Amino acid sequence: MAQGEGFFVLKDIIFFSEFSVLILLLVAADFYYTERHPRPSSAMFLTFLWIFLGLGFSVFPYVFYGLDAFFEYLTAYCLEKSLSVDNIFVFLLIFQKFKIEKEYQRRLLFVGICSALVLRLIMICLLGQIISSFHFMISLFGLMLLFAGFQAIFRKSVGPNDALLKRLEKYFKIYAGDHGGRFLIFENGKIMITILTAAIICLEVCDVIFAFDSIPALFSVTENKLIIYSSNAFAIIGLRSLYMILATFVDKFRYLKSGIGVVLCLVGLKMIVSDYLYFSPSMYLAIIFTILLAAVVFSLIHDYSGQKSGEKE
Repeated sequence: MAQGEGFFVLKDIIFFSEFSVLILLLVAADFYYTERHPRPSSAMFLTFLWIFLGLGFSVFPYVFYGLDAFFEYLTAYCLEKSLSVDNIFVFLLIFQKFKIEKEYQRRLLFVGICSALVLRLIMICLLGQIISSFHFMISLFGLMLLFAGFQAIFRKSVGPNDALLKRLEKYFKIYAGDHGGRFLIFENGKIMITILTAAIICLEVCDVIFAFDSIPALFSVTENKLIIYSSNAFAIIGLRSLYMILATFVDKFRYLKSGIGVVLCLVGLKMIVSDYLYFSPSMYLAIIFTILLAAVVFSLIHDYSGQKSGEKE
């Protein structure tokens, strides 16, 4: 597909459809495996497997589009993967808010990821058409990402707010008893949603909010929608297993959210000055990787220093 082209051509639709089927099969395999092996070691194995496959898929953009597309895919994948970590912090807060047991968390994440793949496809097509038709929107999206970046740096993690929960209670009757893994309960002739359904609604609302950050950010890397969606899909596919790991060690990465905020600010600035300043795909990838690596290293140093101080006391 030509860079900046508004719609998919027929051969791209065929390739895209085949790719979507592959991704759904991988998501189903992930669900099947984790349901039968709900161990931390299994989550670790799948996390590395999906990262390996996600990085390995960069061969296809290189073969079909060239070296720049190779770096664009890797940059988009690393960017989306880092932004998806922010999703995990919010998922954790949602599950804590609704007191969702671990055995049901995996199922909710499966539903959330499948719907996120469909949602991201729709938004990539719509935003891609908007950006290609109205070039000035790139700067507007850049300002949005700057705002989101500053929020991530200076604001604590945000979960489902009280206004959203009140709206759920207003329009739906939420069943407060034992749901037994069900999403709907029939009681006294009335249909009631369970906390599992309420949690899914919150997950979907939060994913829409995150998509308005991540999708424009990916368009700062490339306008090739196939590269954007494939990198996005491979980054999302391993979100369940990554959640199982980070949910346990989330406190050890206290600077990671700030690092993601800095990345969002960088992406926002790049979109604003895109007509005046050019970053090569390889340079863009190196900068993003350095920022995230620094955030992880500083988090580990802080955690180690805290442990040493605790031992002295």
